[in-house]
Amino acid sequence: MHHHRVLALLGASLALCVQQCAAERTFSWKLGNNLVSDTFATCQNVPIVVTPINSSVTDIGVAPYTMYAFQPGGIPTMQNIGSDPNNLTWQVDHSSGAQLMLIVVDSKNNTGGIPATWYNVKDGTSDSCVKSTPSDLSTVPTISPNVTGKIETCACWGLTVKNGTSPYTIVLSALDSPVITMIPMDPGDDVLTWPDRADPNRDLIASVYDANGQWGISTSPITPFGSTNVDCIGLVANSKTTAEVQKQEADAAQQLADEKRHHRTTTILGAILGTLIPLLVIASAVFWWWRRRKLQNDHSRGIWDGQDTVVRAWDAPAPSPGSGQTEMREATSPPFSSSPSSKSLTSYPGTMPSGGHTVPLLQQSSSGRSPSDYWAGTSSTSPSSADYSNANASSLGPPPTADLTPAQRKAFEARGERFAALNPQGSSASLRHLASSSSQLPPGASPAVPPGMNMGSLDPDVQPDIIIQHRDGGSGVVQELPPPYIDRSAGAGSSGQPQS
Repeated sequence: MHHHRVLALLGASLALCVQQCAAERTFSWKLGNNLVSDTFATCQNVPIVVTPINSSVTDIGVAPYTMYAFQPGGIPTMQNIGSDPNNLTWQVDHSSGAQLMLIVVDSKNNTGGIPATWYNVKDGTSDSCVKSTPSDLSTVPTISPNVTGKIETCACWGLTVKNGTSPYTIVLSALDSPVITMIPMDPGDDVLTWPDRADPNRDLIASVYDANGQWGISTSPITPFGSTNVDCIGLVANSKTTAEVQKQEADAAQQLADEKRHHRTTTILGAILGTLIPLLVIASAVFWWWRRRKLQNDHSRGIWDGQDTVVRAWDAPAPSPGSGQTEMREATSPPFSSSPSSKSLTSYPGTMPSGGHTVPLLQQSSSGRSPSDYWAGTSSTSPSSADYSNANASSLGPPPTADLTPAQRKAFEARGERFAALNPQGSSASLRHLASSSSQLPPGASPAVPPGMNMGSLDPDVQPDIIIQHRDGGSGVVQELPPPYIDRSAGAGSSGQPQS
């Protein structure tokens, strides 16, 4: 117990010395008796002399004086070396083979600095003074550094302390350094992170003592390198628990992994976009060129917006024999007979003259039944033009509409006919009017009237109808014509029927 109490007091004294001596070196020390050696034997008495720091001052510190010996990988020792500045004695209390970093501290906790060389210990005549290592190392603090060998200036040096009693105090010492650095840790913390502020190319070790003043096992020497500017602005030493440090390391590792993944994703996207964008530009240029060429080709062939705008002659297919259907076609023969005796258009049923042009008309297939079959009650053979001119419209009965096909019935309606069954007088008047207007036709031509209809019975106000079948819907055969327009003549009533 007395031994531990002494160690605790010495530890507290060292801590106070470190806190105060770290700012300034006030004196120097050296080996006495002109001893020039860096090797000592175990239990050898080594003379020590304290001197002023330079010739301009006389300060040699305040007695008594203490020698601190830091051993890499071993436990540091502290020894009172006396009060006479000119007659101080330090006994080597480390075992053979040890390397020591020595520093002298006075009673006012002023330091005399650390020499620039290591001191070695060899076998002596006795080892009775050598401090033994505790048998139970569970009570001895131990430091485990995260970096060994070399460390760059301002790089963080992580020191993990095990065993002993918290709170701990870390002591940093380096060769040829005027001071030593003491860093107390918070209670419960066992990891210290310290930015390297030691001068480059000078060996550095870390030592520790716990709350009971028990010194622990120091680290092996580490050599700082890099910049001589050791201010390390913005970096401070801090202590944490192992759990906090592990979480911090895990977060840093996750952040690094995220950055790598983001960098990898960015690289992949850059490679893809760097490949696709030029391809899309090339494809767009090729498509634009192809589209332009296609439009030019289409325009040269008369195709605009997908529509064929070239005007072409229409050649309708011939009607099927025996179909009895009305179709449109362009006539290739003259519309009127050159013979003066020809009075009817039935010789050229497909056309009528219109301003000197050939106009397609409705044509009744020769294989079907003609309207004269219904009106005159004759056979399918069409009567002559003379028979039509001699016929009396009043003697013609109404056409049997029940026997007409829809196409035939609409054909009559489209020509303005009124069946006698609806209004016999109006029908006869219209027929007479159409007959009186036949004189306006070209010489040698007669109106296109249905077979069996008397020209004298036509209405003179009714002109020959020209029916043009549009081909927009295709080339199909017209099955049924639309109903006739309402008769708007003066003699027609509101219902469109002639008034009696």
